[in-house]
Amino acid sequence: MVIFSMSEDTKSRILAALDAHGNAPLATASRRRIKFRDFPWVTREVMAPWPADEDGIHRVVMTDVAAAITWRAFVLAEIAAGRGCRSDLNEYRTLLGIETRPAFDYVCLVARQRHVNCADAARTRWTKATQWLVDGGGDIPKGRSARDIRYLRESTHRKLAALGLLLLNQPLTRPVPTALFDEPAPRPPATVLAPADEAAIMNLSL
Repeated sequence: MVIFSMSEDTKSRILAALDAHGNAPLATASRRRIKFRDFPWVTREVMAPWPADEDGIHRVVMTDVAAAITWRAFVLAEIAAGRGCRSDLNEYRTLLGIETRPAFDYVCLVARQRHVNCADAARTRWTKATQWLVDGGGDIPKGRSARDIRYLRESTHRKLAALGLLLLNQPLTRPVPTALFDEPAPRPPATVLAPADEAAIMNLSL
């Protein structure tokens, strides 16, 4: 479960993003069949009338899949507007009231179209070439393997940029990763205490 906590203005931007990009392949890429409840248009219909709380914030509850699609549609709209970079993550987290995590499964699924391996088998760590791109470049390889490292980085850069995960027309040595490398982090399940534990806590507070 993910809860988007946003203002009326941000909610309007999300709805517009779902209209414009909700059905884009980059928004709906998934290893599994998307359930009806998670279709972009269903999410939009649910979100549109969602009322604000007393503080004026709309707290919209979504499944992990619906939240991921909504996030991607929003990022794609930002990219179309000349933004959407991974360097903007803090701003987007604040706007949507969410936390994010690396989108290992999603990026690997998209990158497979160009036969690029982006993460380890456990999907917990980027490959060295991908990490270099996610970091926006940086160190210059030296030594005997420098040429091979440089070639791998540049090749990966070209392929991921063509797929839309990196901004196009950027210097190969200065990649600009998009916020698609991240995704909303699900909220941990609430802890449910047994009646005996609740009673013990109440006794401690007396």
